[in-house]
Amino acid sequence: MAPFVKTEWGEKAYALMERVKSLLDPQGIPTITQFAQASAVATTSQNGSPSAQLTSVSIADGGNIVGIFSDGQTKVLARIALATFVSPLTLAAVGNNLFIVSSTSGTPAIGTPDTGGRGSVVGAALEFSNVDIAREFTNLMTAQCQGPVFDHFRNAGVEVLKGMRAILDAQIDALSREARKGTKIPVE
Repeated sequence: MAPFVKTEWGEKAYALMERVKSLLDPQGIPTITQFAQASAVATTSQNGSPSAQLTSVSIADGGNIVGIFSDGQTKVLARIALATFVSPLTLAAVGNNLFIVSSTSGTPAIGTPDTGGRGSVVGAALEFSNVDIAREFTNLMTAQCQGPVFDHFRNAGVEVLKGMRAILDAQIDALSREARKGTKIPVE
């Protein structure tokens, strides 16, 4: 046998020769036999699972999409990817709460949930809305109270102005009386 030359192809050839040698006994006699007749596959044991149908799919924490099979096994089928943007507020709205990349939003940085500042995915959870409920409730209260509150402030302002007018009228009357008497009024 020629000496082994260490190259990529030489290593592959050597590995193949080792596999072939494993099919021979120490005397070089093949350990596999074939009779001159039709062959059939026969097995006495099984090392796999019977075939099964995909019965349901769910989303688990972390964004894993899990398949549940008719034989009871569960397998992770895929994982949800999330993206971040340099300027998410400039994504272009296309309707139905869907957005696309715009010229100012930047290139999406796609990755797995809970990495790189991306959000998380919570399995078996239903998001009712992506609206800030507290802010919207405050806006609702403000809108409902805006009329009465405005009226209250306007009425309070009118009363203050009436009071100021009464004070000024009293001062003007006092000054007029003094002027009619001929009293000199010091000007400050």
